[in-house]
Amino acid sequence: MSPGEFKETAMQNYADVTNVVKNYDTSPIEYARKMCDTVMFENDPSKLPPCFVDLPQSRYSYVQGMFLLGMFRVYEALGDVRYINYIGEWINTVIDEEGYVNETYEHPRCLNVAGLDKYQPLLLLMKYNEMFENGRCTKAVSILIDMLKKHKTTKMGIYTQEGTERSVGVFLNGVYMLCPTISLYAKVNDLPKLFEVAVNQIIAINANVRDKETGLLYHA
Repeated sequence: MSPGEFKETAMQNYADVTNVVKNYDTSPIEYARKMCDTVMFENDPSKLPPCFVDLPQSRYSYVQGMFLLGMFRVYEALGDVRYINYIGEWINTVIDEEGYVNETYEHPRCLNVAGLDKYQPLLLLMKYNEMFENGRCTKAVSILIDMLKKHKTTKMGIYTQEGTERSVGVFLNGVYMLCPTISLYAKVNDLPKLFEVAVNQIIAINANVRDKETGLLYHA
């Protein structure tokens, strides 16, 4: 191939690729759809990552909660029942009929999930339950919300990350894990005092973990 022919071929290939890119749907909802389809194709709901053999709580965590909440919103936008069916299968896998979290097949009804992280997936459960009235979701939400009464707080009333008697750490991500969940629960169940708890958590965290020089918030 002569230099001239090589250049002509390269230019044609470039034009072909450019046309493909121009015609490719790059909208946010299309990217979201492709992500959901990829995860569904590669993972059984019961083993949705991260699902590690040596990490029992990995079957139920904020990671699955965040992703599936996104999938729920894709379902709302597109109406594709494959997504809501996938979410339903995950719920039926990790939560038993009495509402307890089956984190592992070997240790059912285990609730030893890392502190406040276990509250993030409740957003998904409440939204799913609102649409389909799933008894497992109702019971699981009630069980975990009730556990919050025993969760350790600091002297300022901020929930510690782990929630145990020895736990003293306060994490910024605790606000994300907990506050949207209990705010929605308070709204659905008309519990204004619980909503105040969420607001006070945000105010207290903001006042105590902000770096005075940079204005940025510390993670912990």
